[in-house]
Amino acid sequence: MVKLRFGIVFARAAGALGMMASIFKMGIGGRLGSGQQWFPWVHIDDAAAAVLAAASNPDWSGTINVVAPNPVTNAELTKALASQLRRPAFFAVPGFAVRLALGPLADELLGSKHVVPERAAKLGFHWKHTQLASALEAELG
Repeated sequence: MVKLRFGIVFARAAGALGMMASIFKMGIGGRLGSGQQWFPWVHIDDAAAAVLAAASNPDWSGTINVVAPNPVTNAELTKALASQLRRPAFFAVPGFAVRLALGPLADELLGSKHVVPERAAKLGFHWKHTQLASALEAELG
């Protein structure tokens, strides 16, 4: 049995990337809290490929992280997203404000999870988007 653990999936049409892009397009994007928290992500194409690999390969068993092999911090994500959308990212949202606005969900954004896809790599998985810039370009370019 395989259990896939996904990072934040970057897809143009929906989810976190769409919400973040909307905020940045309005010119009010910025890092959350200190910005030093790790942000595990994966491009939608790689997430789908991992699901197919897990379904078709009996070697895929146990818990497997489905994330890009190059994790970034929230500050790095903020800088890359602002650059891709050609918008400023002057703002920093203090942690207390994120907690006030989002309640328990804030812990997902302010917590730090340095997740790497070690097992997927050992199983020979190949990513289409290993770098944040290429994933953002593919979805927002």
